[in-house]
Amino acid sequence: MTINERKADLRRQIKQMEKQMPRETRAQSDACLARQLLRLDALCQARTVMLFSPFGSEPDLSPVLDACAADGKRLLLPRMTADYGLEAREVRGRESLRAGTFGILEPDDDCPAVPQHEIDFILVPAVCYDVHGGRLGRGAGYYDRFLSGYTGMTVGLCRNCFLQQDVPWAAHDIRVKVVVTEDRVLCCTDGLQLRG
Repeated sequence: MTINERKADLRRQIKQMEKQMPRETRAQSDACLARQLLRLDALCQARTVMLFSPFGSEPDLSPVLDACAADGKRLLLPRMTADYGLEAREVRGRESLRAGTFGILEPDDDCPAVPQHEIDFILVPAVCYDVHGGRLGRGAGYYDRFLSGYTGMTVGLCRNCFLQQDVPWAAHDIRVKVVVTEDRVLCCTDGLQLRG
């Protein structure tokens, strides 16, 4: 089986698990993930933060967005570009969002683009993660391209039940530095010390 076939198979497995997850279990998981993330020193210390708008059954990030805004952080969300890329755009509230590609809420035209080197912290979406920071995305490579060359903090959220020992991985796939689950913070970079 090729890496792409293994990735597709794992995506199907996770999608099936998502369908079977009761709504109240998902809501409890979302709340725990948000609490864990908000306690993370890397997020607390960051001034310019890029989050994402949840798609499908990805965790609800409303509490994190609200807390970052209340803390005065410069808040960014991704916007897909015509050339299958991503750009970070600054948002000032939910009123500056619109439905974009795949129906995902993203910054509207009035939100200014922010250069990647100004971003302190990027929360990276995924279908699932592994314990080494390996990420199974949705297959289009948007984040792998966007994160190529980025040296700041990258963090992934993953429900415990979706956390893998190893996800299928190719040379172009970008790992995150930290994976946050409902009850733990996994440091995926040698020598990086975190409290969370």
